[in-house]
Amino acid sequence: MQKFLMVLGICVTLSVGINAQSPKEAKPSFNCAKATTRVEEVICNDESGELQNLDRYMGEVYTQLRKELKISKFPNKEQRLKDLLESQRAFIKHLNEVRFIGDAYEERITHLLKLLGEVLDSNNKELCEYARRYKSDWSKWQKVPPS
Repeated sequence: MQKFLMVLGICVTLSVGINAQSPKEAKPSFNCAKATTRVEEVICNDESGELQNLDRYMGEVYTQLRKELKISKFPNKEQRLKDLLESQRAFIKHLNEVRFIGDAYEERITHLLKLLGEVLDSNNKELCEYARRYKSDWSKWQKVPPS
């Protein structure tokens, strides 16, 4: 339940940024002036701004996942980082073969958010364990200082 709420919170927080972008303000995670693939051109020419927003959002989630994974205590985090990079490259490569780009992005974002939830849950458990082991006199925090 805790993991679900954490992932839900992340989704809501990050999706607020997506929905705030109007079509004129929407920008993908890459420079449209350097677009070379069919998918990049489709994303850049999407007048609704939805594909640009999805691309940027996926980039933000991916970056956050890498950051959280790097500070995690997973025993095999280097391999996980490598696997994540390879899966992201494979996703981008195979986008040219997909019929509905928006659906593919939404699937990938959902997958990345699930992974992020797992990493955050693991990092949170570690923090809770540290707090349980840390002994302190909490009574000093209960007193109101004189004004």
